[in-house]
Amino acid sequence: MRRHIRRALVGTSLLLCLGTLLLWGRSYFSADLLELHRRGDARETAHDLIRGAASGSGSIGAGYVSIVHPNRPTFTAGWTLASVRPDDAWWPRRFNVLGFSYWNVTLPANRKNGEVHAVGFAVPHALLAALLAIAPALAARRWAIDARHRVTGNLNRTPSVDARPCVIAATAIA
Repeated sequence: MRRHIRRALVGTSLLLCLGTLLLWGRSYFSADLLELHRRGDARETAHDLIRGAASGSGSIGAGYVSIVHPNRPTFTAGWTLASVRPDDAWWPRRFNVLGFSYWNVTLPANRKNGEVHAVGFAVPHALLAALLAIAPALAARRWAIDARHRVTGNLNRTPSVDARPCVIAATAIA
């Protein structure tokens, strides 16, 4: 039973790794946003809560946005998938080094919205792909070792040692 679970996890990790590589390539041409929009009402202040993930410009990240505004009938709650230009997908960043970034921004109110607060982080696609590739790489290594042992007939996974040079050396000394 554990073997089936392990194979399922390795297969899932491999598929996620391949998906991350595809998303990484796509991120230089188009930024993808997956968002969950919800209406909130705290302390008599209407606001929208948007939580989501974004992929663009070689990084993948997650975060949330809170927009304070009067009730607007145009707001639609639920999941949204959008593609935008890679430069338009990210908020002004406080920290941005080698694809690792963090933002915690509060924008002032304008005519369309009230105060906007955004918090999030991003990591390079390469890091995520490398982490997801560990389990498939270990499974492939184990498979290769097992295949080599099946060919040599050594099924106990210990390296085979040829004792003949030791016997020849011992008889030459005696």
